[in-house]
Amino acid sequence: MSWGHATSPDLLTWTQQPLAIAQTFNDAGESIEDIFSGAIVVDERNTSGLGTTSNPPIVAVYTSAYTSAHPTLAGIQAQSLAYSLDGGYTWTKYEAIRC
Repeated sequence: MSWGHATSPDLLTWTQQPLAIAQTFNDAGESIEDIFSGAIVVDERNTSGLGTTSNPPIVAVYTSAYTSAHPTLAGIQAQSLAYSLDGGYTWTKYEAIRC
């Protein structure tokens, strides 16, 4: 499971975009992390330090559900973070911490 992404100029007409935050796969092609619900905010003051004041990040906090194929976190759910510096079109998973 991944986070999808669609855009709309008028909230009536929608264009499907590439996945926003994709599930993680191991080298064998097995899913090891599924992406579940969460929330997104614009960090206008760059208090996270993930962007700059002239290009503040969009920050997503979501639930990671680690599958039985994960080598160390199998069966665990955790809150994870990802950020975007291009208006939400591409996302970087923040790997420094897991809660």
